[in-house]
Amino acid sequence: MRVKVSDPRFDVKERYDTAFDKLFFTSDFKFSWVHEFKFCPEGITFDTCFEEDSDVPYFVLVSKRYGYDFSSFDRVVGDYELRNYDFTEEMIDFALNYLKEKNPQLYEEVKDMKFYY
Repeated sequence: MRVKVSDPRFDVKERYDTAFDKLFFTSDFKFSWVHEFKFCPEGITFDTCFEEDSDVPYFVLVSKRYGYDFSSFDRVVGDYELRNYDFTEEMIDFALNYLKEKNPQLYEEVKDMKFYY
């Protein structure tokens, strides 16, 4: 049974993180990334974050890896291991262009928000 978190920001985080993961955890994206940057760490995606006193999300380019060592049997937002890689602004731009091409509606929704690496 899933416990409902009372902070409404969790719903926003879950919605964006799920949408990003479905897009970026594909073999098509990984192939494109490897072609462009010549490496592909496991699970490149955007993570949705919030400042302590804000309801406006911002996004960080990260490498996530889900698994039984740090997650339940169900993949749940927040149950992942972050991997450390040196991402660049060029990599954010690449991911955003991929997002724009593959999910224009989501891109339009988030394009004016802040993205970090």
